[in-house]
Amino acid sequence: MFIPALIQKTAEVESKCALSGDKIRPTITPDGITQTGPDSVGLFFYDSGRVPNQGIVINSFCHFVRFFRSPAAAAQWVAEHAGTFTLSLKEACFLRRKKNEMQYKDIL
Repeated sequence: MFIPALIQKTAEVESKCALSGDKIRPTITPDGITQTGPDSVGLFFYDSGRVPNQGIVINSFCHFVRFFRSPAAAAQWVAEHAGTFTLSLKEACFLRRKKNEMQYKDIL
């Protein structure tokens, strides 16, 4: 999610909807996220207070990001998993930009 903007390269991701198992193939560019596949894709995150090993980004972030084929699928997942919330792709792009600006302002 965050790396393409830092290295100015595009990443093609293949994932599965955490609820349905449908393949999702978002393309993450330095400028944003586009999607190929389902019309609406969402992401979920755990409340940061509930995530173990917060010092290691793979353990505290990457393992807890899931894609969903639709907002309805994401809403169902959140209803079944306490301490989670969803973001749209637009919201994820905004979060990515803010995180990179704060953490990597000297190299951007």
